[in-house]
Amino acid sequence: MLIEESLWIQKTILGFPVSEMSPLLNIGSSTAEFRQNIQPYIHENIFAPIEKVGGQVSHLDIKADEGVDIVGDLTEAGFQQKLIQDYHFSCFLCSNLLEHIEDKNRAQLCQIIEKIMPQGSYLIVTVPHMYPYHKDPIDTMFRPDIQALAALFPSLSFVAGDIVQTPNNMFSYFQGKPRAFFAYIAHITLPFLFKRSFFDWQQQVKYLPFWFKRFDSTCIILKK
Repeated sequence: MLIEESLWIQKTILGFPVSEMSPLLNIGSSTAEFRQNIQPYIHENIFAPIEKVGGQVSHLDIKADEGVDIVGDLTEAGFQQKLIQDYHFSCFLCSNLLEHIEDKNRAQLCQIIEKIMPQGSYLIVTVPHMYPYHKDPIDTMFRPDIQALAALFPSLSFVAGDIVQTPNNMFSYFQGKPRAFFAYIAHITLPFLFKRSFFDWQQQVKYLPFWFKRFDSTCIILKK
């Protein structure tokens, strides 16, 4: 997640009364370590402000780990039913997840999210728009604009959307990191020394156009 993206989410959520934004379900949450230490601005800019005004947040992920409140597979019908019956979320957050879902399965996941949402609830979705390949464990390079992202949720009403820009690019990422810079150059010029697969080498080469292109994200909010 980009810092500017986290601030857009914060502004969007805090623009609603607490009763409309809470309780919130963070779908594909990853771990507390990731949200608070690896990318600490996720917690600082999104979840801490929600909790500060009395909102409640539940983190959902398929893997059990520290900071995951609800563990389960959204594609399982029984788990879907459990979410519908046992929880009553007012807002759902799906951030930087869809680009890591195989193309053939993405529409199905979006339909499931629509299904578990109660009437009147909100959904915030963010994905990279201009950003290089990053696997977790895969990256399908799904980089939609506002219209294409909203179209994945046909039963929901469009509320607002933005392409959220950041001043950063690959050049700024490597500033002050000479070892990382030279490691990157070595990986793309001498892949055989690092036993890189051809696919991984291709993805590294695809970083090159991002040296001077700003990173940005597609962010939307929908309502059921």
